[in-house]
Amino acid sequence: MRRFIACLLITAFVIHLPVTNIAQSPKSYSCFSPDKKIQVNITHKNKSLFYSVQHKNKPVIKESALGIIFAGEERGFVNTLQVTGTVSNKFKETWKPVWGFNSSILNEYNSLLVKCTTAAGENMNIQVRVFNEGMAFRYEVARKKPAEQITDGPQRLYPVEIMGEATEFNIAENAKAFWQPLMKRFGEHFENRHKTTPVSEIDSCNTPVTMKFKNGTHISIHEAALINYTSTVLVNDDKTSRLRSFLVPWPDGMAVRLKEPVFNTPWRTIQISADAAGLINGAQMILNLNEPSKITNTSWIKPMKFVGVWWEMHLGLRSWKSGSVHGATTDNTKKHIDFAAANGIDAVLVEGWNTGWETFVGKETFSYTEPYPDFDLEYLAKYAKRKGVQLMSHHETGNNLPDYERQMEAAYAQMQNLGQHAVKTGYVGDSHVLGEDHWHQGQRFIQHLQQSTELSAKYQVCIDPHEVIKPTGLCRTWPNLMSGEGVRGNEWNAWSDGNLPEHETILPFTRGLAGPMDYTPGIFDVLYNEGKRRRKTGDAQYTEPLTTRVHTTLAKQLALYVVLYSPLQMAADLLENYENQKAFQFIRDVPVNFHETKVLAAEIGDYYAVARRNGNNWFIGAVTDENPRTLNLKLNFLKPGKKYKAIIYSDNAQTNYETNPAAYDVKEMDVTSASVITRNMIKSGGFAVSIFEK
Repeated sequence: MRRFIACLLITAFVIHLPVTNIAQSPKSYSCFSPDKKIQVNITHKNKSLFYSVQHKNKPVIKESALGIIFAGEERGFVNTLQVTGTVSNKFKETWKPVWGFNSSILNEYNSLLVKCTTAAGENMNIQVRVFNEGMAFRYEVARKKPAEQITDGPQRLYPVEIMGEATEFNIAENAKAFWQPLMKRFGEHFENRHKTTPVSEIDSCNTPVTMKFKNGTHISIHEAALINYTSTVLVNDDKTSRLRSFLVPWPDGMAVRLKEPVFNTPWRTIQISADAAGLINGAQMILNLNEPSKITNTSWIKPMKFVGVWWEMHLGLRSWKSGSVHGATTDNTKKHIDFAAANGIDAVLVEGWNTGWETFVGKETFSYTEPYPDFDLEYLAKYAKRKGVQLMSHHETGNNLPDYERQMEAAYAQMQNLGQHAVKTGYVGDSHVLGEDHWHQGQRFIQHLQQSTELSAKYQVCIDPHEVIKPTGLCRTWPNLMSGEGVRGNEWNAWSDGNLPEHETILPFTRGLAGPMDYTPGIFDVLYNEGKRRRKTGDAQYTEPLTTRVHTTLAKQLALYVVLYSPLQMAADLLENYENQKAFQFIRDVPVNFHETKVLAAEIGDYYAVARRNGNNWFIGAVTDENPRTLNLKLNFLKPGKKYKAIIYSDNAQTNYETNPAAYDVKEMDVTSASVITRNMIKSGGFAVSIFEK
C-alpha cells in the first residue's frame, strides 16, 4: 500500500497542469436527458474541456476538468484541444436480459459527441450520454501510430501509454457520502467497511461512491464497460468536495498500455435521482452502457440457488486441505447433494476438492483438474446429475494468474465434460498478482478476468469470481459472468469483528448499484451455537471457542435474499441448522430471477425494503440498521381485484439481538392491492415476505 500511495502522489503531480493564459471565449455544448430533468454542459476554454451537470435546474457537478495524460508528453490531451464539431443523437430500445431483477430494460438516452483535435493532428472526442437515470461520458481517442516499436527492459512500449486522467468530479456541495476506503489487508479486494462522512473527508475511495445532497438528491459515481483498461479510484487532494480520478498503475507507475492507437476508455458514470429509491430503479444504466450479449445460445446459463462445503471451513470445523478434518470428501459432498435434491436446491458448491491447498497461498501447486484421493469427482458429478443437482467447482488461484491461465482451458473443458456449468473462482492472497507485482485493480488483472470470462463461455461455464474488482456491467455482454464478490460479505462474520448492523442497508446503494453480489446469506445459527459446541467436544480443526457472530437476526438473513440481488444465491449455513426450521421454506420459495422490482422504502444506512416479482408471485425483503423500527409497506403494486396469500417471516417479541437473535415468527394472511403489511424490526433485524397469487 505504501508503494500505491507513492504512485498516487506522483500521478497527482503529473496531471495537475497549469492552465494557459491565452484569451479564448468559452463555448458550451449542452445535452439533456429525455425527460429534460438532467442537463450536461461541455465547455471549451483555454484549449481544455470541462463538464458540469444539473438536475432539475440545480447544480450537481460544478465545472470539472476532462482529459488524458500520455507518457512522455508534457500536456497530452489537456490544454491542447480545439473543438472541430459536435454530433447530437437520440436512442431508444428495450432489451431483455438473460437473467436479472427486471425482465425487460429500457435503454433511452440523448447523446452528444464533441469532436476535438490537437495541433499534432490527433483526435480525442468526448462522447456523452444522458439518461433519465443519470449521465455518462468517455474518451474516444485516435492517436498516430509510432513508426516503430521498441523494447525497454521487460516492458514493451506500446503505441499508447497512459499516465493518468485529468477527470474530475467537482461535487456541487459538501454532500453526505457513503464510501469504501481503499483496502490494505487484501490489497484491493473491495472488502473494507463503508464510511459515512461529508465528501470533504474522503481521502481515497473505491467506486461506486454514493452521495446525498441537502435537498434529497442522490448521486452515485462509478464506471461502466471496464475492458482492457485499469480501474478508477477517486482521490481528494485538498479536502474539498472535488474528487479526482486516479488510474491504478502498473508496477512501474504507468496506468494503461494499449496495443492499438485507436481506443475508447471505460464510461465514467453519474447516476442521479431525486431520492434513494430512484438509484435502485436506475441501476440498469450501467448495463445499458455495455454491449449486447456476445453469447448466441444462452440456454445453458441458469440462475441457481446452492448449498456448499464452505461455511464449516470458515468456522474452523473442517479444512480445505486433505486430512482428518477435510471438508471436500465424497461422503460429505453426497450429503450436500442429497439435501439439495430433497429441498429443490439447484447446485452444490465444493471448496477444497482439488490438490494444492497444503502450500496455499500461490505456490504454483494448485491443480484445477486433479481431485484429492478422498474426493471422487467423476462419481459425484454423475451422482449429482442423477439427483437433478449440479456440482459447482471452486478454483482458488492464490492470486497466481499465470498458473491459472496455463490450466484454465483444461479445467473448463473437464467441467463441460462432467456436466458442470458453474465455477467459483478465487484470488485470495497478497495485494499483487503473484510474481508480477500487479495490483488487483490494475490492467493486468482486468485483462485476466476478461480472458477467464470469455474462455469459460466457450465451454458453457458460468463464473462467480471472488476477491475481485467491482463489476461494471459486463454481465450484459457476457451473461455467463453471473455474480461476484467484490464486497465485504457474510464470511467476515465468521472470523473477524464482522459487519456492522448498518452494512446491509448501505450495500444496495453502493456496491449493489454496480451489479450482482455473492454475499452468501442464509446463516440461521447466528451465534454459532452448533459450531461452538462441536469445538468444545474436540470434533473440530481448532479447539478454541468462537467469539464472533453474525451481526443480524435470522429474519434479516432471510430478507437479504431479496435485498441483495444475485442470480447465484447460497444457502450458506451448515445443513443441520436448516433442519426443522419453518424459515427455511422461504429459501426454498424465493427465486433467483425476477421480472420486476419495486423499492418500497429506503434511507441509505438506515433501512431498505424492496419487492421483486417472479411471474404472478412477489417477494419482499426489509432490513434495518442498529435502530429498531417499524415499517408499513403498502401492497399497491399487486394486481387490483386479485387475492393473494402472504407468508411473513419476521422478528418477534422474543427476538433479542444479543441473546436470542434467531427467534422469529411465521404468519400467513390474505392480502390484496389495498393491504398494508406492518412489521417491527429489532436492532439489525428484518422481515421477509412471500406473496402467492391465489
